[in-house]
Amino acid sequence: MTVARYHSRIETYFANNQQMSTTGYSRTPLIKKLGIKPEMKVLLLNQPDDYYSLLETKIIHQLCTKNQTPDFVHLFVKTEKEFISEMKN
Repeated sequence: MTVARYHSRIETYFANNQQMSTTGYSRTPLIKKLGIKPEMKVLLLNQPDDYYSLLETKIIHQLCTKNQTPDFVHLFVKTEKEFISEMKN
C-alpha cells in the first residue's frame, strides 16, 4: 500500500466519525493477530494492567501453572536491558 493510499484510508476512517481501537483499525481481534488459540497455554510476563481489556478476551483459564510448558509467551519490557534480563531467567 502506498503512503498516499494509506493516508487516504485513515482520513476516510476519521471522516466517517469512527473511532480507532487501541489495538488497531483492522477490526481483527488482537488475540487473533497474536495467534493465541483456545487450546494454548499462555505465559504472561510483566503484562500491563489493562492487558485483558486490550486483548478483549479473558484467557485466565489458559495461563500456565508452574509445572506446565507454555505454547505462547507474551513478554513485556521497556528496555533492552530488561529484555536480556528476562531472557536469562
